[in-house]
Parts: sequence; structure tokens; C-alpha cells
Amino acid sequence: MYGVVSLLDEDHHEQMEDLWKEFNTVLGFHGVSQTPIPHFSYHVAQRYDIRKLTKLLTLTTKQIRPFKIKTTGLGIFTGLVPVLHVPIMLDKHLRNIHHHMWRAVSEVAKDAIPYYHPDNWMPHITVTHGDVDHEMLPKVIRLLSDRDFNWEITIDNIAIIGGDDEPHRIISEFSLS
Repeated sequence: MYGVVSLLDEDHHEQMEDLWKEFNTVLGFHGVSQTPIPHFSYHVAQRYDIRKLTKLLTLTTKQIRPFKIKTTGLGIFTGLVPVLHVPIMLDKHLRNIHHHMWRAVSEVAKDAIPYYHPDNWMPHITVTHGDVDHEMLPKVIRLLSDRDFNWEITIDNIAIIGGDDEPHRIISEFSLS
């Protein structure tokens, strides 16, 4: 699995890693073992033509200036494996960037994940994925319920993450102009 994402700034990157360390210390699990890279995703697919994607993102990121996102609270994507996340407030600017990215990146993707299609996209920063089951979820929420997740984060990059092995890694990173 691969993704086209934005990595968090240094401060929020550290906050997420500290949170995952706390999960390990207090509750005995990591939080996100598959993709332990603090980020939010624009597009996710089983595979990309990495050479074409790199060329595309080199050009695309020259057209996007750094921007700010705001987050608020905690959310849960329900299902067999619940996903706890920090929701990102979707404004017009972020919606436009995502729409542009989706169209461009889809041309070099194989088996794109439909959750990231513009009609379905709910931007978020994953807090737990794969390591938390329904029994563990209340403990995690209790641990986090008094935390402030009202963040403002400067986004200055687009990156390709993923790989055939786990944990996933950063493949390439592109600075926004």
C-alpha cells in the first residue's frame, strides 16, 4: 500500500510520536504499527508508477504554497478495526488542493482506495490503526479525553509513503513552493 500525503510539522510530529510511545508504556501497544509516520493522506492506492508520480509531484508542488490546517477533537471510524483519528477541518483551500491532487495522482495509480475520493474524503491524522480492538478502544479514549487536539499545523510538503513491507517508509518528499 502506498499514499500521497503531507507530513506533519516537527512539533506535531513529535506530539504524535510521544502519544504512540505513551500508548506503548501505559497500554502496551504502539498505536499505528503499519504506518508509524505522522501524516494525513490525499490519495492511497495499492501501487503507483513511482517514476511518473515523482515527476508529477515535482511539478505539482511548485504550484502549491505552504498552507495551514486546523484540527479539532477526536473521531472514530467504526468497523471491525476501529480507527481513532484527529479530524482536520476541511476548508475550501484544502478541498481544492485535494481535488487537484486526486485527479492528477489517479492517473498514475493502480487500485486507488475509494475512501480518499473527493466525494468521500474526510481528512484526518490517524492516532490508532490496527493495534486497537473494541475492548481496548474505551481505554484509549479515556487516556485521551482530557487532551487538546485543537491544533494549527503548517503544511509545507507532499510526500510519497508506503512500501511492500511494514512498517511503511517515506519514499520521497517534495517541498511546497
